Amino acid sequence: MIKKLNLFRNTFVSFSPGVISIFVSLFSIPLFLNILNSSYFGQYLIQNLFFTLGFLLNFGIYRLIIINNMIKDKFASSLKNTFYIQINIVLSLFFSTLIFFSMYLINLRFNFSTLDLILNKYIFIGLILSSIFFSIESIQKINEKFYQLAFFNLSFNALSFSAPAFYLYFKSYYYHDYIILSYPEELISIVVFLKILSILIFFLILLDQKKIGNLLSLTNKMRLKKKDFEEIFYATNQSLIFFLNNLTDKFLVKITLGNSFLTLYSVPQQIAAKSTILVTGISSVFFSQNL
Repeated sequence: MIKKLNLFRNTFVSFSPGVISIFVSLFSIPLFLNILNSSYFGQYLIQNLFFTLGFLLNFGIYRLIIINNMIKDKFASSLKNTFYIQINIVLSLFFSTLIFFSMYLINLRFNFSTLDLILNKYIFIGLILSSIFFSIESIQKINEKFYQLAFFNLSFNALSFSAPAFYLYFKSYYYHDYIILSYPEELISIVVFLKILSILIFFLILLDQKKIGNLLSLTNKMRLKKKDFEEIFYATNQSLIFFLNNLTDKFLVKITLGNSFLTLYSVPQQIAAKSTILVTGISSVFFSQNL
C-alpha cells in the first residue's frame, strides 16, 4: 500500500510541472501576442526553438549517465557523473562554436534574417546550457529526486520561456507610452539568465548531495570506452532525427511564410505537445523503479 502511494505521489510530482506549464502558458502566450504581436512573437519562438538543438549536442551523455549508474559506491558514482558532465561541456562548447562559426559564414554570404536572430551570445550560452540540462536531469532521475526534477524542469523550460511575457506586461503597465517598434532584444537575455540560474542552483544541489564533484578538477582518470562511443553514435543519430522531425517544418514555415504564420503554426502544436505530460511523468517514475 505504501509503495503504491509513493508511486502515485512520484507520478503526480513528475507531471505537475507540465500542468503548471500549461496554466502559465494560458496567461503568457496571450500577453506575448497582445504586446509583441504575432510577427515579433514568431522571432521569439525561433530563438527558443533553436535551444532544442542542445538535445543533439548532448551526444547521448545523458544515456551514458543512466546506463553506467549501477554503482553502490557513492564516491565512484560521483566521479563518473562529474566525468560525463565534463565531457558534455567540452563537446557542447566545441560543436556550438563550430555551428555558430558556420552560420556566421553562411550569413555573411547569403544574409538570412533568421540567422541574424540566432547569431548572438545569449543563444550560444543557452544552447550549451540546454545540452547540460539533459545530463543533470538524468542524474536526478537515477537518484529518484522527483521533487527536484519537477522544479528543475519547470524553472529551466516553462518559467524561462514565459517570464519575458510578464516582463513585457509590467513594462507596458508602468510606462504607458511604451511602444514596441522593433523586436525587444532583451527578451532572450531574460530567458538565458533564468536558465543559468536554474542550472547553477541544481548543480549546487547535486554538489551538496555529493552526486557530482568539482568540474574544474582534471585529476579524474576515467576514459570513454568503446561501448560508450557506440552509445554516443546511436544516441546522436536518434537526437538528430528528433531535431529534424520536430523543427524542420517550423524553420521552413518561418523562411517561406514569415513570423506571423510561424506563430499560428507553432502555438497550437506547443500546447498540444503538453498533453503528453501524464505519460512522460508515469514513464519516468516506472523507469527509475526498474533500474
